[in-house]
Formats: sequence, C-alpha cells, structure tokens
Amino acid sequence: MNRILCRARDFLKLRVHKDLKIKEIVFNPNFTGVQLDNHDAGVAMNIRLGSWILTQDIEPLIGKNAFEVLSLLENSQGPLMASVQVALINALSKPLMSPEFLSENGYDAATDLENHSIKEMVKDDTVVIVGFSSNIVEISSTAKKVYVSELAPQQFQSHVINSHGVLAGPSCAELIHSDDANKAFAKADTVILTGCTLVTETMEFVLGQCKEKQVLVYGVTASFFPKPLFDLGVDAVTTAIFHNGDAVMDSLTNYGPMAERFFKQASQKFFIQKSK
Repeated sequence: MNRILCRARDFLKLRVHKDLKIKEIVFNPNFTGVQLDNHDAGVAMNIRLGSWILTQDIEPLIGKNAFEVLSLLENSQGPLMASVQVALINALSKPLMSPEFLSENGYDAATDLENHSIKEMVKDDTVVIVGFSSNIVEISSTAKKVYVSELAPQQFQSHVINSHGVLAGPSCAELIHSDDANKAFAKADTVILTGCTLVTETMEFVLGQCKEKQVLVYGVTASFFPKPLFDLGVDAVTTAIFHNGDAVMDSLTNYGPMAERFFKQASQKFFIQKSK
C-alpha cells in the first residue's frame, strides 16, 4: 500500500465506524466496486493487464472487518488488489464526503460545475494529462496545448482518412508515451492526474515530478477524503460520491464496460479545493 493510501486509511481509522464489514466485491471489466454492510460503496478503476481474478483470494474477504481487510491487503501485489484497496477506502470515506464535513475541515466542495471545473483552471495553460480521458476535448477547448501521457499511446490513437490524406487523432491533444512524460512535465503549467494512478501506484512518483506546477486530480477512483492528496501538493480534486451504493454495484454487475454511464444516476459530483 502506497503512502497516499496509508495516510487515507489512518485518517479514516480515527473518524469512521470501526465495525463495518465487507458485503460484496464486484470486478467489472473497467472498475472494481466494494460495498460495506451499511450499503455504502466505493469504486476504483482496475487495470487487469492480463491478471486473473483469483476468487479464492477474494472470497475470504467477504464478511470481514473493513480495516482488517486493509491490513491483510497492505503488502499485496498487482493492480487488481490495489483497486480493491482504493475502492474500500472510497467506501469508508462516504460519511466524510459531505460539503459540511469538508468545509469544517478546510475544504470547499462545489457542486456548481459550470463555474468550478478543470476547464476553468487550465485556461491558456500548457497541460499534461496522465491517462486518457473523455474530458480531453473539454480541457483542450481552453488550454493552450494538451499532452496526454499513456503507457500504450497507440491504443488511444484514431486515424482519419479524408481528402487531406491520413491523419492521426486525437486532433485536440498530442499523445505521448509515459517514458517521455518528463519532457512534457517540464513544459507544463498544469498536470492533471486520473485517480487510476493510485491503482497503478504511480501517483506519488508523478507528484514528485510536478512540484511548482498546478496539479489537479479527477475521477471516481479519487473519492476518498482528500487530505492526503492536498498534503502532497494537489490543488483541486474533481470526483463523484455515490449516494446509492446498491445502484452503483448493480451497474457494475450488469452493464459491463458501459457501467460508468450509469454512475451519474447514483452519485453527486464535487469540485474540491482548499478553503481560501
């Protein structure tokens, strides 16, 4: 378990009910969901990378104390088990992720995303996005230049064939290999990280490369109480908190890779910054 997740776990231990148990774990093609016996649920992107889901390792976790499971998984390896840890921490964070509690602890949580958004924070900036996302077009509409860093950029490339010949997409951003990201970081005003970098355990490394930059984190994978992120230099977090745990677990179970389309019906989006 990396330092960010350890800090999140330790923060939760002091503030949430100690007797919560795991009710259910769902491995969806794109996400892992963990639901507690109080029906709160958390989600994290998973990256299978050819990994097998070893049900014999997962099944014994059902019914166990949530914090005991975090201890059991502390030294586990691989992105699938990391996604279970992140999703569980997100589920445990649910009672703390209200605008009132966030405000009491020094954070503003805006739900008016027309006036509080990543797009507004990157106007005229050179931006590096770590991880391909559907919001790239929106970000590029205000940014000066957008780079997208990926482990396998060719998987996210499109090809446009028309009277001008064959063009490579996306046209709104430049795809780069993660091995070349340091060069882009050096040019960047803003670095945007998907919460999935918690699952790949690369977030802390990237944050270390981005000192003096504006850093934004986005996605449902980063829906835990954000103090560990702000302590490491993050400037804003945009995420979604699930108010209907049963509905989100149902979407993961029944809608395959399209489950994310149904998240908005069971969640509230927040844009979180430190209070000024």
